[in-house]
Amino acid sequence: MAIELVEIDDVGDERLRVFGDVLKRRGGEDDMCARFVVEGVEPVKRLMRNGDRFEIEAVLCEKGRAAKFCHEVDGVFGGTVYCVDRVIFDAVCGYPFTRGVMACGRMVKKYEVTDLVGEGCVLVCEHCENEENLGVMIRTAAALGVKGVLLGERGVSPFARRVVRVSMGNVFGLPMVRTNDLVGELQGFQAKGMCVVGAALMEDAVSVDAFEVERGGVALVMGNEPAGLSDEVLEVCDAKVVIPVRAEADSLNVSVAAGILMWKMVGHASG
Repeated sequence: MAIELVEIDDVGDERLRVFGDVLKRRGGEDDMCARFVVEGVEPVKRLMRNGDRFEIEAVLCEKGRAAKFCHEVDGVFGGTVYCVDRVIFDAVCGYPFTRGVMACGRMVKKYEVTDLVGEGCVLVCEHCENEENLGVMIRTAAALGVKGVLLGERGVSPFARRVVRVSMGNVFGLPMVRTNDLVGELQGFQAKGMCVVGAALMEDAVSVDAFEVERGGVALVMGNEPAGLSDEVLEVCDAKVVIPVRAEADSLNVSVAAGILMWKMVGHASG
């Protein structure tokens, strides 16, 4: 797979238009198959390593980094890399970006909920509205060996610009599935022998220190940071868990809490 370096010296060049179109978009599409922008060397590499699921439409590189970057991805990516000076790169990016590599792509082969069923731990986000929180949770999930992420109908896209950047591109290596029937999918997990565990600040929640999984895989459900889990989801949960904190701390950020709980659940799910 040969890489072709093509220099562009005009910010208005039509070949760069795809980046502007994505960055100006304001929703209205299926977020699981819409175009997205990836920023940074490692996130772009992770996108390239998952070419069976994702199509790369354009790659943009600052001139000073082009040769090294192309050498690093040789054998993983074969195609055109547009090479521009720093002024044009920053103009396309929209702000001064020090890492000097961007790509535009889209998912062409979706994951299904069935890809998440079985042994192991699945992270479920009912309604995450904060891009940084979702990005951190995805990065942590990948680091801890979580098998995938199930997203409720509402919430930010896992392929939003900041989510991808904060996740360090790990969003491309984990199965991501969005559903418009979260309760139904959780019940489906249960029917397949999985334990559905909700994170909740409630009186009947069990301290995570004392929690024991009684069967199979685990679906760990995290709620919206201000509101928590909905009543409908709480009713489905086999158990509710809480992380004990000092009274003056009130609660943990949802991405921090998710990291602690995923670490615990991955240990349970793997036996």
